Amino acid sequence: MQKQIGAILAALGLILFCGLRVSAADGQRVVNFPAGSGLHRWNLEELEQGIGGPFDALCVSLPPDERMAVLYLDGIPLEPYRVITREQAGRVQMFAASSRASVPVGILAFPGANVTEVYRIRSINPRFS
Repeated sequence: MQKQIGAILAALGLILFCGLRVSAADGQRVVNFPAGSGLHRWNLEELEQGIGGPFDALCVSLPPDERMAVLYLDGIPLEPYRVITREQAGRVQMFAASSRASVPVGILAFPGANVTEVYRIRSINPRFS
């Protein structure tokens, strides 16, 4: 009987944990950028279409796998969670190292944001700290 109650409580705990993780990622959108081998500049119209609307600032919350592509802003690798303005997003270039059709990139968009403020987004994932 105690094992059954323990199993039920563990299942409920996992359901609650998974529900919290999904709700935390609601603002993130995964945008598929056309790849092809070589260097490509982000198209703002395609970016807005992938995000689902206009934006004033954004950050890359899930960068592409380094074996697939690398993102650059003005020739410098773009760090994850760095908030950039719309104008800077138009200068982001992606170097695709594979011949895949598209490269997925996770993006958090900030519509109507006051981009003069300095944003700091922290991640608990040690890979991005």
